[in-house]
Amino acid sequence: MVDETVRDCWVNQPPDEFIGPGTHRVWDAARELGFPWEKIPKFIDFNKCRTNCDKCMIGCPRGAKWTGAVSASEAEQHGAKLLVHTKVRDVIVEGGVATGLRARGVDGTRYEITAKATVCAAGGIGTVPILKRAGLVQAGSWFAGDASVMTSGFVRNGKGNSGELSMSVGYHDDKNGCTFASAIEPGGTWHVVQLMASGLGGIRTWRRYPNAMSVMCKISDEGVGYVPLEGRPSRTMTSTDRYRLEYARVVNERILVKAGCDPYSIRHQQPMLGHPGMTVRVGKLLDSNLETQIKGLYCCDTSILPEAPVIPPALSIVVVGKYLAKILQNMV
Repeated sequence: MVDETVRDCWVNQPPDEFIGPGTHRVWDAARELGFPWEKIPKFIDFNKCRTNCDKCMIGCPRGAKWTGAVSASEAEQHGAKLLVHTKVRDVIVEGGVATGLRARGVDGTRYEITAKATVCAAGGIGTVPILKRAGLVQAGSWFAGDASVMTSGFVRNGKGNSGELSMSVGYHDDKNGCTFASAIEPGGTWHVVQLMASGLGGIRTWRRYPNAMSVMCKISDEGVGYVPLEGRPSRTMTSTDRYRLEYARVVNERILVKAGCDPYSIRHQQPMLGHPGMTVRVGKLLDSNLETQIKGLYCCDTSILPEAPVIPPALSIVVVGKYLAKILQNMV
């Protein structure tokens, strides 16, 4: 099933010509420091892709990047009906069995849809209030987010990794619960980040974008947090989480300096959550068939993860989706 998913999701190693000169500098620096960085498989059809393009983070104008919209389109071709701009409010539960859901469109249209099986896939955060309203009050009692740190600087000579395919090389450090990658925001986003970090003083750095270099590290956090029925999720950084973030900053900085960045230009962004999930958890609120305690109600998104993934979980979720699809096929 994994091999099938890899084919379906266009997962490929980046060809050499898609690894830009700045990314090569980061890659070489990391390996010289003893970190075994390698190419990172991407959800990209490189026959449609273009070198020296950095738009992967914000979408692909050439349709080279696989997203869930590809599968949604295929489902429509096979008879599925897709309701866009429609928000699910409640799961209909009768006698401890899920019989469908209620939703409302942005135009005010109300829907009540009945079904033999209801699958909640609103994301690691969005799934929680739906399940809570269905009576599963423990949903959201855990919350992991793969906190990430972006560290950037400016190279003294030559080009940085700006404008290049992001997250194309990196390294999973299982011992320290971290994943590193060469990553930098596209120009427009990068300029906004500079303004947010430095105010109007950030304008002075705009012309230096070609010399900018950045690396990213995500940590596997311990999932101490809570997602409420309403309001903002709450995350608690444990001592282990804080240690991993500090380790990430130190390694990021060492790599950038080795790659030629001016040490005085190094800046660490505030940690951001990368893959929110672990809020429902297989083995806690879901059985091995991804079914909740409410018969006929299933979950299939990052909320089901039993621990923080640290590496991008998209492939795992698609594999699990195929697994659940086979289970639901047997119900028809």
